[in-house]
Amino acid sequence: MKKIIAVFLSIAIFLCLTSCRSSSEKTSESTTGSGKSFDSSSEKANESALGSGESSNGSVGSNSRNIWHPIYNKAGEKIGEIEHFGFLILTEEGIVYGQLAETEADGTENMDYFRYDMETKEHFRLGRVTGWALQSSQTAYVDGHLFMFVCTGDISSKESRVLKLLDINVMTDTMTEVFSETGGSPADTLLAVGNRVLIVRNSVDETYIEEYDIKNDRRTTRLRFRFDNATLVGNAVRHIAADEETISLLMLVQERVGSVKLRIDVYDHRLTLLRSIDVSDLSTDPNERRQIVQKFVHANECFYYENFSSTRFLGKTGMEGISKLIDTGAEFSMANELVGVGQYKLFYQLYNLNSNAFYLLNTETGTVAETTFYAEDTRYYISNVHCDSSGAVLIHMDYRDPTTGERLEPRLYYLTMEELGFH
Repeated sequence: MKKIIAVFLSIAIFLCLTSCRSSSEKTSESTTGSGKSFDSSSEKANESALGSGESSNGSVGSNSRNIWHPIYNKAGEKIGEIEHFGFLILTEEGIVYGQLAETEADGTENMDYFRYDMETKEHFRLGRVTGWALQSSQTAYVDGHLFMFVCTGDISSKESRVLKLLDINVMTDTMTEVFSETGGSPADTLLAVGNRVLIVRNSVDETYIEEYDIKNDRRTTRLRFRFDNATLVGNAVRHIAADEETISLLMLVQERVGSVKLRIDVYDHRLTLLRSIDVSDLSTDPNERRQIVQKFVHANECFYYENFSSTRFLGKTGMEGISKLIDTGAEFSMANELVGVGQYKLFYQLYNLNSNAFYLLNTETGTVAETTFYAEDTRYYISNVHCDSSGAVLIHMDYRDPTTGERLEPRLYYLTMEELGFH
């Protein structure tokens, strides 16, 4: 299992390190691309569960790499099923997922996207990405619009790799392309703040914050930070977070060769700098501080850091620096959120054979509640968690015997925060 995790992390790190933006896109302000729509009513779509709900899994074509997941409630009763490939995204309108279509003769992969309605058990086809290569786990959600990055082409080649920002309207079950960019990377970070999406972009010699105005369909570069890859000196944005009043950038700061610091720069929602906080003490290892960051929270002085290596830290920031709230090991992980700005943050033990613990951080009080969740077969451990803005939680559960290799059928559990029973 750890080998599988390492493969995914290696891909993510590779994408971050190789991302490069086309020079023609480096304008301070630009309108977006074509607004291309994806056909959701093709002949193959009509063979799926679109409208009729006759198909039990929304399939539009067989591919052995898709994984079938039954969905259960807390009582262990089966309440649905999904056949998918890659990441799932839990929204209040259902589960958005991808499904690989049949591989074309030349090896081209196409990904069909669906929305699964948990109440009606119908699968609604959203559209297809032709030449699909990779999907980012980073998403942003604004008024029924789900934004996410995908890559098409050869992800190892800057010349043929194409980054696309997709806009999925879960109210109308449509999917459009916001922009398309050769040489981009889906590892760029998305965050919804109000009616805009902030994107952390990476290029060869700088990182910058781009704002996408959804209403006016316009992108504007708001902040820029220089980093010299030759001397390894400069500032780079590692991640972005927000609460109701502020926006925080997690910065890698290398003022001179051999100096590696981490800093949180706190801005108001107009992106005026308010203060900076040194958080280098979260690790004494400079190599850990340099790591690509997977999850980051800074809300009402509560602070969470999770990189693609082994460092996790849950604590608070203050005048004296940072202080720890609870102990966090390498298996501590944060749930995938639909909405990044909110009072509560959900954490859990990932791939832990000995503990299915959950933790709920209240960012207003700085307190952490705990609970556990086990399937009927208590050998199941947690392999991923998603939560939406209404308090629904989707838990991936798997089991593989570390000695014999015996595997249990992978499962999804759909329940509420209340059903988890935090105390």
